[in-house]
Amino acid sequence: MLAPSSGPWNTFSRRCRPQGWESGCGVMLMSKVPLTSIVWPPAAWAATHAVTSNREMARFIVAPVRFASHSRPHTPAPMIGKTRHATQTPADEPRGVLVPRFEQGRFSHDRQAPCAALAELVEHYWHVAWDMDGHPPQTQETLPHPNVHLVIEHDTEGIHGVHTARYTKLLAGRGFAFGIKFRPGGFQPFLGRPLATIADSKLAPDTVFGAAGLAYAQHIRSCGDAPSRFAAAEALLLARLPQLAVHGDVARANALVAAIAADTGMVTVDALAEHSGLNKRSLQRLFQHYVGVGPKWVIKRYRMHEAVAQLQAGVPVKLAQLALDLGYFDQAHFVNEFTALVGKPPGEYLRTLPAG
Repeated sequence: MLAPSSGPWNTFSRRCRPQGWESGCGVMLMSKVPLTSIVWPPAAWAATHAVTSNREMARFIVAPVRFASHSRPHTPAPMIGKTRHATQTPADEPRGVLVPRFEQGRFSHDRQAPCAALAELVEHYWHVAWDMDGHPPQTQETLPHPNVHLVIEHDTEGIHGVHTARYTKLLAGRGFAFGIKFRPGGFQPFLGRPLATIADSKLAPDTVFGAAGLAYAQHIRSCGDAPSRFAAAEALLLARLPQLAVHGDVARANALVAAIAADTGMVTVDALAEHSGLNKRSLQRLFQHYVGVGPKWVIKRYRMHEAVAQLQAGVPVKLAQLALDLGYFDQAHFVNEFTALVGKPPGEYLRTLPAG
């Protein structure tokens, strides 16, 4: 079975909505982009998008904001210290992907942004196909992101909650994977209960979408191309949209996760609380309900993504300074956490990266 045993696929595309494309829910097929690597699960497929669109979204919460729930209205104080933006990565490369590229095999990747009606709930739809026939299997590992995915493959399907460990996938033979990547807070209206209840777990599509979920999985497998699968995914969600109660905290959760991803200087929950105007207890409740994990987890994972991105950038890195920049009190603490998540110390990981 080609499906990962502990987590879902995840697109690593940047969100591609052309300027001026604002209304209408018609299907729009993005141009096909050759893959330099295959990644999974939901935390890492959209890795480049997580950098680009999160930075875009973060701009919407720089100005003072009043929050109507979880705490009394409050105008956020300015951040203390200098804002540091996440390391820029090439347009078609993901963040959190531990093997940046493979030398063998054929891959293709299509992606599509959601229509305007779904833009607050869905990051994008993604479609990946691969052909490793005649080549040895390739192993890929990725770091998690705070997103839920609905993923269909030729022999498996499921709704994957946020997973908290790295993922390992053996890529062999031929196959495809098609997924819906929800925004950090975007799946909660569909689930109807706190997303923390499905963290590190996989649900059958019919547990959320009923009989329509099973029919959707069968339809995706019967479709012959990416455009028809994009259309099917959009139709599934639009049919459910009128039944949803989308609270304003969905947008708040999305924006706060975007702020964490965009600013590597935001390394503590205290800093996020100051930025948001919420106290730490309110932040914890907001994240557990709408994202599925706590704010500290999100901060630590995005800081680890930044560490991997800097090591992959090909420029000399002083680990002591990198640890300090990412909010660690000492290098030893940083190395221990890096090793626990990535599976090897930073120096050893750096030596495994392909030249160039």
